[in-house]
Amino acid sequence: MLDNLEIQLSSRYERAENLQDLKADTTQIQAAVRETPEDHPALAAHLSSLGSPFSSQYERTRSLLDLEAAIAQVQVAVESTPEDHPDRAKWLNNPGNHLHRRHSLTVDLQDLEAAHSVHLASCNPITAPLALIQRAANAADKLVFGPSVKDLPRASSLLRIAIHLMPLATSRSLEREDQQHILGQLTGLVSLATSVLLEAGESPLEALRLLELGRSVTNGQLLDYRSDISDLRKHYPTLAEEFHSLRQKLDSAFPSLATESPEITMNQRLQPQRPERSKVARDLNNILLQIRQKPKFENFLGAESEKYLLSAAQEGPIVMLNATKLRSDGILVTKTEVKSIALPRLSYASMMKYCSVSIDDNKDKREMLQWLWKAAVEPILRELGLYPKKVDPLPRIWWIGVGLMAKAPIHAAAKFKNGSIQLATLQYCLPSYTSTIR
Repeated sequence: MLDNLEIQLSSRYERAENLQDLKADTTQIQAAVRETPEDHPALAAHLSSLGSPFSSQYERTRSLLDLEAAIAQVQVAVESTPEDHPDRAKWLNNPGNHLHRRHSLTVDLQDLEAAHSVHLASCNPITAPLALIQRAANAADKLVFGPSVKDLPRASSLLRIAIHLMPLATSRSLEREDQQHILGQLTGLVSLATSVLLEAGESPLEALRLLELGRSVTNGQLLDYRSDISDLRKHYPTLAEEFHSLRQKLDSAFPSLATESPEITMNQRLQPQRPERSKVARDLNNILLQIRQKPKFENFLGAESEKYLLSAAQEGPIVMLNATKLRSDGILVTKTEVKSIALPRLSYASMMKYCSVSIDDNKDKREMLQWLWKAAVEPILRELGLYPKKVDPLPRIWWIGVGLMAKAPIHAAAKFKNGSIQLATLQYCLPSYTSTIR
């Protein structure tokens, strides 16, 4: 009853911004805290909710005192939550956000350091992989694009955690629309992770391994999962069945909030299945470790080895084009190495201009094709030793566009002079497209 009243008061404040509603909301949550036993699974949720009115009040007043009160309340909630609690990661994210806000007011580097630590800690459990991926992405975004001190190594750590959780985050039991929505969000994350790793000075090979792992999930709804689990069933059917069963249990451990009756309260949602969900997550992690100890399954649902990636370039170089707000790059895979080349002209703004909309005007099309030639094709061909001198026979190059770059017509890129084609992709290579190296 208190849960429903709390929700109603909070919603009314959001509509009318009446501080009396906010005070009543606080009173109701305090009453819920008093009435909840210390060992009750809903206690931490109520304590965390107690920070919300202060946070809402801060958004209106910009008073440091309100923000301090919000931080204090959510920290109490975290401290009262067991380490293996499935919602601990969510509640860790709240103090991290509040500490970032306080840093913006006080410019205290200790707040920034504490916020970073909290966000990293929130990404350790695996009981709710999709939620953790989203929190890792939000935290990494602050570390890369925030107005204060940037921390690319920490952002890299967060994004690496997020990408490695992706094979466990997308369930085939979800509705098609839900799958597409989730995969759309993850595509941007994979692209950003690639840029952050390169900007942080990590090797092109590591950036490519992470990029391929993420794209194998976002392209075709877990293509790698289907192939990996099929191979596992052939060699270790018992392990395969146990892994698949645990994944299904973890996917269905909580009912969808969208389908729940509004009469179901927070207490009723939180009580069942928490211990079971934590146990399933631990069992799934243990099974993954067992599988990866088996011959030929060391990379099960993981990043591919350098040997595998180089072997994929036997029929010709592979080029991955990636553009984000942080930077733009081409990652080149040949039979002997993986390297990257910065592509400053392949800017995020230009990609949005030319690749996010359909271009019908001939003049605009020539402009777009010339941009592709100068920004991507010419520097890539030069790096591969295929320009300006032509090679006979023409080499095959496999092009992979990440995100919106998948729409770029690389095969038609050209340099124009007086409206006529002077140089073109097809003069220097035989271009082919693929979605992933796998």
